[in-house]
Amino acid sequence: MTALRATLAAQAKAVLGAARAGLPDARGHRPFLAAMIIDALGSGIFLPFTLLFFVQAAGLPLVKVGIAVSAASAVSLPATLLFGWVVDRFGPRGILVLANVARCLVYACYPLIRSAPELFVAVLAASLCDKAYWSAHRPFVAAISVQGERGRWYGMISALRNLGLGLGALAGGVLISADGAAGLRALALVNAASFALAALLLSRERAGRAPAGSALAAEHGGSVAPTWRMVLRDRPFLSVVAAKLAFVVCALSMTLVLPLYLIRNAGLPGWIAGTVFAANCALVVIAQSGVVHAIEPRSRISAIGLAGLLYAVAGAVFWSVDALTAAVAAAAAIAVAGMLIYTCGEMIVSPTSDALATDLAAASARGRYLSVYQLSWSVGGLIAPVAGTMLLAHGPSWFWLAFTATALAGTVLIRGARPAEHRNPPTSATKSPARPHETAAPPAITGQGRRQRQIAGSQPAQQGRRTAAPRGPATSR
Repeated sequence: MTALRATLAAQAKAVLGAARAGLPDARGHRPFLAAMIIDALGSGIFLPFTLLFFVQAAGLPLVKVGIAVSAASAVSLPATLLFGWVVDRFGPRGILVLANVARCLVYACYPLIRSAPELFVAVLAASLCDKAYWSAHRPFVAAISVQGERGRWYGMISALRNLGLGLGALAGGVLISADGAAGLRALALVNAASFALAALLLSRERAGRAPAGSALAAEHGGSVAPTWRMVLRDRPFLSVVAAKLAFVVCALSMTLVLPLYLIRNAGLPGWIAGTVFAANCALVVIAQSGVVHAIEPRSRISAIGLAGLLYAVAGAVFWSVDALTAAVAAAAAIAVAGMLIYTCGEMIVSPTSDALATDLAAASARGRYLSVYQLSWSVGGLIAPVAGTMLLAHGPSWFWLAFTATALAGTVLIRGARPAEHRNPPTSATKSPARPHETAAPPAITGQGRRQRQIAGSQPAQQGRRTAAPRGPATSR
């Protein structure tokens, strides 16, 4: 028994050590991390009950709600590119603050909605605010991180958001169970308050104040005028965007269509669908940082390809659930197994593709590049609900066949980025980022500030290290 306890303790220590090794150096950026958690909590409280809010609290017909939400999403789609230009011009931090202030005002008005036109205007405003926020989010992470740690940053953010969304959804469910329509209105106001607090925290961040183009161009030793032509001619980067679109369609289909499939087609009780998604959330929170650490020695493109294969396998596993409707326990176990396989792919593709897109982006046009990358979510949000429901209406086999094919398409498309995988090889400084106590810089100086000091004081030497950096199969970032 003593030997067993010692073995279990050693394994737990190894898992925790891997998780810690997958975390970035986030000192000096606690306001940003706190804002991320509060944002996720507020979103988790309200987003799962959005349609229910419009139907029960606002008293609108479900069909009108669906039309208004889809129309608002479609109209706001081109704004993503506009916000990319704004980020390049004014820097990401201010956009994050303003977007959260605007979201606070919009959601504070949600309890006043009483008609379909009012619903359309409110959802359009919320969608524009979200696009502004996410167009600035990745450039801001790039501004506060060094190249070798960006995958860790995105992985940590993913874990924090899943934690906040999960806890928020639980709190929101309790609130509406206790007070019905009034509780739904309270959800919107709590969400608005969360955005106000997030804006306040982000305003305390020191990084990302200057225009992104000039600061980020200095990181690469020069300045290039940002243009949209740079983005549209960058085929390896567009391959990443296309692959990400395929994976986004899979992810949104899983969120929107899987509950319908499990309950209506497979005939499973509703609590099983909840358990499946709880398993997804819990695994991301627990294992995300460890997974990022484990895949760091691999090629990013190979890792994303592996994630696509895991998505495809998960689709095949979920496909088999429909044949086990008579054996509820077996069907539930297979559904949870399918979600665990899918979540392993999700924990790989989400931070890795974000970090790859960020590092492939030209420094002076990072806002433009990442706004195009963000289009994968906007376009996927238009494709997944329509295509998923139509395919499921024709039969579960059609849906899961399309799901698996889409995941495999993403695996193939990401290979188009291979020629540029080592476009910006990390310097020795980014492979092992200097800690504040190891340099002469005061602790308040951020990672970006340290890089700028190094560029200003020893640019020729740094350029020499960049030239000598290995371009072979070593994949440390």
